[in-house]
Amino acid sequence: MTLNKSIFFSLWVVLICSSAYAQTDKINDLLKQGRVENSKGNFNEAIAIFQQALKIDSQHTIATYELANSYYSNKEYEKALKFSQKVIEKNKRYLLAAYLLTGSCLTDMGKLPEANEVFEKAAQKYTHHYLIQYNLGINHYTLKNYDKALKYAQKSAFIKPMHASSHLLLAALNEIKGSRIKAAMSYYFFLLLEPGSPRSVKALVELKGLLKIIMNNEGGSIPSSDPFLMTKHRLAQVDLSRKRNESNMDEFVNKTKFFFKTLGSVNRKTPYPSVWGDMYAPLFYRLGRSRHITPYCYFIHQKVITKEVRKWNKEKKNQKSTVAFQYWMGKQLSSL
Repeated sequence: MTLNKSIFFSLWVVLICSSAYAQTDKINDLLKQGRVENSKGNFNEAIAIFQQALKIDSQHTIATYELANSYYSNKEYEKALKFSQKVIEKNKRYLLAAYLLTGSCLTDMGKLPEANEVFEKAAQKYTHHYLIQYNLGINHYTLKNYDKALKYAQKSAFIKPMHASSHLLLAALNEIKGSRIKAAMSYYFFLLLEPGSPRSVKALVELKGLLKIIMNNEGGSIPSSDPFLMTKHRLAQVDLSRKRNESNMDEFVNKTKFFFKTLGSVNRKTPYPSVWGDMYAPLFYRLGRSRHITPYCYFIHQKVITKEVRKWNKEKKNQKSTVAFQYWMGKQLSSL
């Protein structure tokens, strides 16, 4: 190669590289702009911006996914499906997100069996992702496939203990199946994670209804090797009917404390399986034996403010107790 040809080739390479870098910078700028518009709820503007990015590079995976996501946010599910499936076909970046988006599109379109097929494929690739398991659980719950829903909800709660919705789903499913001990444990954990949302009001009502039945001597007089039946048996041995001058909250605290201590004592001899034995029972047992049980009971009443709760919350010593409980519980949850 002569000197002139060598110089020309070098300049050509530099120009090509510069053009590619400029193109990448332009797409990245558009991606940032589109995400800002999407976060503001300006979905049509976001769609137009991501389409500009794809005109520059029609094979750009991230721009393709972001366009699909904006279509989904704009409730244009057919268009969202078209582009999210393109991401799946590439089988590279944003694959998990594309699976979740595709399944969500099909779910919102009412095509639950098809959505479950997508989530099942995703579950084979991503065996330890809680959202895939949760989506399968909630879809099977809607389809009234309660046994399958239970399996997936339990996996989701175990993989991601801090995902409140998984515990709420577990509670609802076990209540449907008549497993009151399991349902109560899940409601207690859900309320620990999410005490101040509209969902927590109904969860607390359901929990108190379950406690009333559980504590009403339904366990019988025969011990059992089944930990849940044994729990019912142990609970039936003590009369927790309201004492004279005992307030509603005092009654709730006493029932909760006894329930938690019973869970722990049973678990030592006849361990509960999975989530109930590895997560719920040990935590509640420690809580039941600690000085934090009363603050916890008031803490989960954030959306149910009675005169009694309001009065308790106003006292400075109780405010300090609540802070101490939150610090203690934060340490407990960090180890899950």
